[in-house]
Amino acid sequence: MSTDIGYSVMNLEHSEAYEEITKVIVYLDDTNYVVAGDDTGATLECFSPFATQEIAGELLNRIAYFRYQPFKASTAFIDPAAEVGDDIEVGGVTSAIFSADNTFGALFISDIEAPTTREIEHEYPFKTKEDRQFQRTMREVGSRITQTASMIESEVAQRENGDNVLSTLIQQTTDRIEFKFDNEFEDLHAYIRFENGNLILGKENGSFQTVLSDTKLSFLENENEVAYAANNQFLMPHGVVKETLDLGGYRLDATDGIAFKWIGREEESE
Repeated sequence: MSTDIGYSVMNLEHSEAYEEITKVIVYLDDTNYVVAGDDTGATLECFSPFATQEIAGELLNRIAYFRYQPFKASTAFIDPAAEVGDDIEVGGVTSAIFSADNTFGALFISDIEAPTTREIEHEYPFKTKEDRQFQRTMREVGSRITQTASMIESEVAQRENGDNVLSTLIQQTTDRIEFKFDNEFEDLHAYIRFENGNLILGKENGSFQTVLSDTKLSFLENENEVAYAANNQFLMPHGVVKETLDLGGYRLDATDGIAFKWIGREEESE
């Protein structure tokens, strides 16, 4: 639709028309793009993750040699059927309606314009599924790094399902590195610690620890070693067998009284 309202307007502002468009650049992302046309005139830049060379060429064919004419007409007496995108001539200026603010009253009036600058991408940004997921996750994750002369400490906390918080804390000194995993709603207060050449696993306020060195694997209860494995042996000062215990080719069976019988060695049955 084309509309000519002449000088039926309270105020009209306009500037010189832009150069003819002779080139189109369509960006697929921050680094990849497709180009059609040359640099003899103005360049139209836009963004589409689905762009192809064929699409860029078709876009250029549709707008080639178009000259964008900025204007702003306030309180224009215009046909109510006029829509955004329609051609218009107002006060001798020929352009198109790219924005309209209509007022319905005793008279139908409209503030119409072809803005000097308007970045639609700021209003309707395209984001991939991965970008949206990343931003949602980052809103739920907090981090903190503390450094002193003797220690570096880093903490990452993620909030899940309201007040449920899962956090990881890393502390490092000259002779120790400790990782702590905390989730009070799932009773997880565990840690892994590297100290004096040993790997230590346990839970906060727990009775048990597992300590791995370069010579043995120890099991501690209340900081006392209750068993360990070393030199192809497993040693413990106290043990309880409630039903059966296999020793070499013999079995000690306490399920019905006490029986000690030969069951054969594993290698003999092969």
